[in-house]
Amino acid sequence: MSLTFSAKAKFLEEFSERNSWLSDPLVPAGKYLKLLMAKRYLLIYQIKGENVCVDVVADCRQDYSWLL
Repeated sequence: MSLTFSAKAKFLEEFSERNSWLSDPLVPAGKYLKLLMAKRYLLIYQIKGENVCVDVVADCRQDYSWLL
C-alpha cells in the first residue's frame, strides 16, 4: 500500500536523510536528496540544519531536465 503524497512528505520530518542523493553533473554533490512519490512525482529537497526544504516537485512523465 503506498502512502499518500501528504503522508510521504510528512515522513521527511523524521527520516529526511533516508533517501538517496540527487546525482547530476550540474548539481553540487551532496546538496539535494530525492524522493519518488506515487510512481510519477519526484520530490527534490535539501536539509538545512533541522529543516527540510522542498525545492521542487516534478512530474517524472515530463522532461524536467530544465530544472537542473
